[in-house]
Amino acid sequence: MDSHKKIIEDQPSTSTHFPLRPTSSSSSSESGLSQEGSRRRRKQAPRPLTINDPLKKKRKIEEEEEKEENREEESGDEEEEEIDVSKMTMAEFGQYAARLNAKQKKIDSEKRKMRKMLEKTKEIEEKNKRLEEELNQIKEELQKEKNEKKTAKMINESLKKIKDEKIVENRKLIEENRRLKQDMENKSREVKEAKLKMESDLKDQLEKEKAKLEGAIRAQMLQEKEQALNAEKATMKLANKAYLEEKTKELKGNAEKNYNEKAIELGKAFKKSEIDEFRKNKKAGGGFGEIEDSSQLAAARRETKNAKESLEAAWSSIDGLTNEVQEKQNAFEAQLKEKTDQLESCKADLEKEKADTKEKLEKAEAEKKALEAENEKLTLEGAETAKKLEEQGQELNSARIKNEELVEENGRLQEELRIQNLAVEAQNASLQEAQATIASQTQQIDELRRELEDARARACLGISAGSREAHQTLESRTSEATQRAETAEREAESLKNQLILKETAHQDAMEKKTRDNEEEMKKAKKSLNDDIARLQNRVEPVERRNKELEEENRRLKTMLMETEGKLERCEGKLAGLETKCKFWRNELIQRDNERPYFEDEKRKSLEQLPAPPSDYSTEKKRENRRRDDEDDQGPSSSAVC
Repeated sequence: MDSHKKIIEDQPSTSTHFPLRPTSSSSSSESGLSQEGSRRRRKQAPRPLTINDPLKKKRKIEEEEEKEENREEESGDEEEEEIDVSKMTMAEFGQYAARLNAKQKKIDSEKRKMRKMLEKTKEIEEKNKRLEEELNQIKEELQKEKNEKKTAKMINESLKKIKDEKIVENRKLIEENRRLKQDMENKSREVKEAKLKMESDLKDQLEKEKAKLEGAIRAQMLQEKEQALNAEKATMKLANKAYLEEKTKELKGNAEKNYNEKAIELGKAFKKSEIDEFRKNKKAGGGFGEIEDSSQLAAARRETKNAKESLEAAWSSIDGLTNEVQEKQNAFEAQLKEKTDQLESCKADLEKEKADTKEKLEKAEAEKKALEAENEKLTLEGAETAKKLEEQGQELNSARIKNEELVEENGRLQEELRIQNLAVEAQNASLQEAQATIASQTQQIDELRRELEDARARACLGISAGSREAHQTLESRTSEATQRAETAEREAESLKNQLILKETAHQDAMEKKTRDNEEEMKKAKKSLNDDIARLQNRVEPVERRNKELEEENRRLKTMLMETEGKLERCEGKLAGLETKCKFWRNELIQRDNERPYFEDEKRKSLEQLPAPPSDYSTEKKRENRRRDDEDDQGPSSSAVC
């Protein structure tokens, strides 16, 4: 405001001058015209104006009034010298005096009007000051509005930046979810490849183990065959059992025959009691001890006993091997049953874990789809918000343009006010000049009145007829002065009317501009406040939703990591269980495949053995039969497992 004031003070006066021109073309007013022209030239000279300082302005006006009065006094003296009332008649002098009185009244009324105009001018100056204060207030309000718009613009930029950051963050989250999905697919692919590789390795290892077991089984079979051959060789030694029995029977028959013969021969010599005792001894097995052939019988008995003992030893070794094989088979079946139970429980746990994992994965996939849908929705909302923000930015730009236009309009109005103030000051100066002119004319009228009185006095004393010419001259001069006064009055009236019209138009224009500016300011403030509130209402739910989405993404990421860990552990357990299952399944299949071979070998070995002795225990036979039945039932039960 101070800078603007300084600029206004430094500017030269460009006010419009309204000179008071006389309408008379008389030759007697040439000196007045020349003086008036000189005054006009002096008034048209540029001089600095200080419209904002009333004291300086008043002092300046007073100095100019004093100068004008001095100039009017000088011009009045010159005109007084030219006026001569000695040539007037009494009637002309009376008319001249009446005109002068009427003119004096008009001049007095004009003075009153001029005072009123000066008062109005002061009121106009006060109104101008008030208008300047209002303009300053409007400028301050415009500056505040400009600052508010800058703040709103900064808020919009920050909101746009936040929106862009949220969009980038949502894109990052989508990319992170896509990357996690890709990682899960890669991990599942790697797990499948690892499973295939593990299966191939296990298959190779099982093949190697199978080859080793086949070699061991073949070696064991060869060893068992060798043992069976040894047992067969041992039993072959006892193959002469039938021969020995037949030989024994023959020897016994011969011995009995000899015994009977000797008994008959000896019966004649012994008594009956001795014969009975001999028969008892015979039945007890010692009846032949005294026979001559008892050595051969004893040797046959010893051979039979030895063969029987070796046969029993062979059978006992076969029973021991059978029992050992049965014990191993029972232990293997118990271990197999335990492992099968463990496998079933592991399978059940694995199925349960798979179902839980599948359910969690489905849930995570559903949440992921919901999150993607929410992200798409947020993206659309962000696009709509961006569009609305752009529209609001355009509205703000239009409001800014309107504000700039208002500022320009205020500047233009201020310039018009300055020009009008300068014009008012020029009009005031013209009014002061007119007032000074009227004052000088009043003085001239007073002088004329005094001259008229002197002329009347001279007329009363009987002045000669030469005074008629003076009276005519005075009358002509008086008429010219009257015409000049009327012209000045008309010009003052026109100036007053113009000033009133300009003041009214200026006041109306300023009031209209002020009302328009106030309405525009109110509308702009209201729209700005509405935009700020609307933007805040839109931004707050978006920020809340973004925070919720961030928490949801973190929770889903944690769930995915936990699910991946559980899945890896389950896959490790599953791989171990599958390995064990395959191993035991292959072991069972191999044993089931090898069982008929062992049974055939055992059956062949048993078939190659001689028949058991007559006194072989029935309990042993039942045991062997039961074991054979169990062996026959074994393959079917293992196949079921």
